[in-house]
Amino acid sequence: MELRAPWVELSQSGQSWQAIFACQFCVQPFETLQKNRWGFNAAALLAEALDRQKLFIESQFHGNPLREPSQNAHTLALRVTRIPGEGLLLALVGTVKAPRQEEARANALEYCNELTSTFPHDYTIHPATTQQAFDKLTGQELLANCQSGQSMAQLLRFEKQIRTQNGLAYVNGFWQTSDRSDEQTWRMLGNYPRPAMLSISLQPAILEGNERQFLWDMKTVSVPFENISQMHPAQPFDKWVEPFIERRLNPWKRYYLMQVHLLCPAGVTDSLARPIGAAMTRENDSLLSPGFLTVHPANDLTAREWRAGLERLEIAPTHFNPSSLSRLSDLADLGEVHSVFRLPYPPEAGLPGVEFIGPLEQ
Repeated sequence: MELRAPWVELSQSGQSWQAIFACQFCVQPFETLQKNRWGFNAAALLAEALDRQKLFIESQFHGNPLREPSQNAHTLALRVTRIPGEGLLLALVGTVKAPRQEEARANALEYCNELTSTFPHDYTIHPATTQQAFDKLTGQELLANCQSGQSMAQLLRFEKQIRTQNGLAYVNGFWQTSDRSDEQTWRMLGNYPRPAMLSISLQPAILEGNERQFLWDMKTVSVPFENISQMHPAQPFDKWVEPFIERRLNPWKRYYLMQVHLLCPAGVTDSLARPIGAAMTRENDSLLSPGFLTVHPANDLTAREWRAGLERLEIAPTHFNPSSLSRLSDLADLGEVHSVFRLPYPPEAGLPGVEFIGPLEQ
């Protein structure tokens, strides 16, 4: 039987065309997963699966870390939709841009083939071949019902301007987790009583010159300690700033722009956002974590802009820090992306109360 071509949504914006496609992915039965194992126990099975996930993310980077990725670079989103009475619907949504309509469509089909060919084989993956399947995987109905600012939220690493021994410094935390912390995310979403969506958008990027200079200045500009207000102890904050600067100034790291959004037409509550944010910003013995922030659109106009951006898979600047450095709120390295862009990998007994939806009929 001849395979049907993936459904591609085309739209024109200015001088370029955008093409979007969607794929559903499903967790394979545990007895099938065991056959993938190279090691000798369940711990090896998990470690190998996580390494396949990391390689998949690493493969999304185009070019090299010192050259700006193409303006037509791919954008990829992981979307997990909670459908009460059914379970969790897992999807990848991809987009590409091109000067001409047919070129955009051809590039989208090529990218879709790449994803289905290289996606970790712990899952089955099924491109949407109809508009109905595309709309369900991209969450069109849920997005349309998110009208108020309270119905959307962005999860950010904690960030702040603080005083250190070198003067005033900007710092944000890190996305970091353990091997099984994401189980809390799936349990929270899988047991949520109302429709909701977790959307994680990813695009390759580099640390630009002005951003690198800003970080270098924080590292080298020295202010006498006596000039630092005693109301703001410097030394504890240095323990946040130094790892941040050292990690960001590594010239060979792969960087991505990444944004994490939660959507719920009934309102994104603290009880929904907090368990997920905590799972993505865990503290460990080697790296302190100041935690995370939950930010809502400021007004209904901003909410409409957020919704339109999510529909088009755009990563708009967060504008939380100084405008010339707004990308730093969204910039993440490969290790951080691997902590957040995490695919569910349930144990043999499954996760309490969590059901993953099987392949959609098309």
